Amino acid sequence: MNIKNFKNKLNNQYSKFLIVGISTVILDYIFYKIFLLFFSIDYSKILSFAIGTVYSFKMNKSFTFHIKNSNINFFLKFLLIYLIGLYINVIINKFALFFFNDLVNYKFQLAFFIATICSAIFNFLGMKLFVFKK
Repeated sequence: MNIKNFKNKLNNQYSKFLIVGISTVILDYIFYKIFLLFFSIDYSKILSFAIGTVYSFKMNKSFTFHIKNSNINFFLKFLLIYLIGLYINVIINKFALFFFNDLVNYKFQLAFFIATICSAIFNFLGMKLFVFKK
């Protein structure tokens, strides 16, 4: 595979990864709101996050990285990357809020955006190079 084909494949995979990520967040939010009708906030978030995680795994496996067969090891690796990505997101968000303090009017939105971008890049690379590598 030459450099141009590799670059095109990488851009295509990242675009699909973003589509899956956005749809995962929407799915997570919808189920979170539904579960709030029946459960506490914590249980609702746990359940909606779990549904989003399974959805994200299945969609990234088949749609983004085109993996036909997988086993429990794929999901465990995916879960590890997802949890590390969550940790990165929380830490960067906390650091950004501290760093921006009162310097920026929209510090919460900016911190959220920066943390999300960083964890998304980590998750994509982790899935491409560790979970769904061919």
